[in-house]
Amino acid sequence: DNSYDVVINRHLVWTLPHPKKAIAEWVRVLKPGGRLIIIDGDWFHDSFSNKAKIFIGTCLVSVKEGKNAFKNVGNYDDELISKLPMMHDKNARQLVNLVRNSGLDIEVRDAKYVEEAEKEIMSLGYRLKNPYKRTIIIGTKM
Repeated sequence: DNSYDVVINRHLVWTLPHPKKAIAEWVRVLKPGGRLIIIDGDWFHDSFSNKAKIFIGTCLVSVKEGKNAFKNVGNYDDELISKLPMMHDKNARQLVNLVRNSGLDIEVRDAKYVEEAEKEIMSLGYRLKNPYKRTIIIGTKM
């Protein structure tokens, strides 16, 4: 309890079956004034426009690279999906609410600069294939 100045993770919370419990544990081990930093994203899009971009991008990558870019692309089975509550549309918004409800004073930042830097070096196919938005959540224990 109250042992750490910072707890940080990146692209982790969406993989957890009990994210609320994990956040509670991270808050428990933080010292007063300590910070929880979570970098995650909206990885799961149900909108037609995002699905279309991903499909077109995957087609372009398949043609350009001469391989089946559709093969083994994050296709999780229904049983696994049912056990991971953050594997749904708007998961970053849900995550912000989980951290806010944990009692931390929070600040939310976008990670546009990271996305822009990545997209500068990506081909069009990969840019379309990756329409994801990242969020940085910084929670301070009072």
